Formats: sequence, structure tokens, C-alpha cells
Amino acid sequence: MNFQDLFKDKAKRSFIIIGLICGGLSYWFQPYNERTVFGVDIYLLMGVLAFVASLLAGLTLRGAWFQISLLICAAFVTSDMGRVFFDVTFIDKSHHNLWPFEILFALGVIVPSSFAGVFIAHLIHKVRR
Repeated sequence: MNFQDLFKDKAKRSFIIIGLICGGLSYWFQPYNERTVFGVDIYLLMGVLAFVASLLAGLTLRGAWFQISLLICAAFVTSDMGRVFFDVTFIDKSHHNLWPFEILFALGVIVPSSFAGVFIAHLIHKVRR
């Protein structure tokens, strides 16, 4: 599958948009050097948003269960990388010296949460049939 085919499918495009919005909510509003967003821990917010987004996407949209969670995770990481590039380019070049670890920590929270949400949606679909 090439990059253009990815955006032709409406469901896959929806998964990516959902992940970008959730990643933006959890990471773009966080002040640098703080772990809270809106008074909630950033990693708790990422986990809950990834779980709920993949659960709702799995229940409402059609697609392979692993594709749903992987595309949502990829969009989360893209949103996080956008914040890193923005901070390094426009604010201070020394802000994100350890950015690979920031991404790894985010993936450590997002991937299990997303897979759990989409797996529960898959089980709900199985029970309904």
C-alpha cells in the first residue's frame, strides 16, 4: 500500500484524523517541562484518549483491528513530532534534547491502550454476531 492509497480509504483517513486530534489534545497544550495538561497527567490523558479513540473507531468504522490501532498510534506520534519540531524551530533549540525518549514513552502508553480499545471493540462485534 502506498501513501496515496492510504488517504483514498475513508475509514483509514478517519483513523488518522482521530489520532491527530487526540495527539494534539494530549501533547500540544502541555507547557514545556510539565507533565500535566488541563490538570491531568499527560500519559494518563494519552492512554485514555488512545483507548477511547480506538474503541469508538473499532465500533463505528470498518477496518482490520490492527490497522485501526496502528494508524491511530502513527497519528499520535506524528502529532507529538510536530510539537517537537515546533518547539525546536520557533521556541528554543535546546528544549527537546531527548526527543527520542519522549516518543518512546508516548508509544509505551499509546500502543497498549490503543490495542486494548480496538480489541474490546472486536470482541463486542463478535458477541453481537
